[in-house]
Amino acid sequence: AWICQIGRCFTKEFLERYGRMLMGNRDKKKYRSKGTRQTTVKTVYGEVTYQRAVYEVTEEDGIRHFVYLLDETLELTNVGLISTNMAELLLLLAMVKRSVMGYNNQGVFKLCGRESGKGDRICL
Repeated sequence: AWICQIGRCFTKEFLERYGRMLMGNRDKKKYRSKGTRQTTVKTVYGEVTYQRAVYEVTEEDGIRHFVYLLDETLELTNVGLISTNMAELLLLLAMVKRSVMGYNNQGVFKLCGRESGKGDRICL
């Protein structure tokens, strides 16, 4: 368990330092800092809670919205609060379960955003 704790601490430190670097290098006219927010991401080595900066962006038409540069840069917005590694592991476990239990893999193909052809199988 201590190795998982080290992984969580390293990940927290990395995310927060990278976020500070992005804050210093951002286009300050476009991205107005609105402070930090705490969030938690689930990883294969446990939950990691960290602070991330939120920015206000005003579009040319006057519409304002809020963004997290760290999430956009690391492409964290696609998975939500589960790390990419965790999502891939969950998908793999779902495929193994379906394969072992003799179900067809149609749902897994749909989950991956892909249509399966007749006779398509997932091989592990």
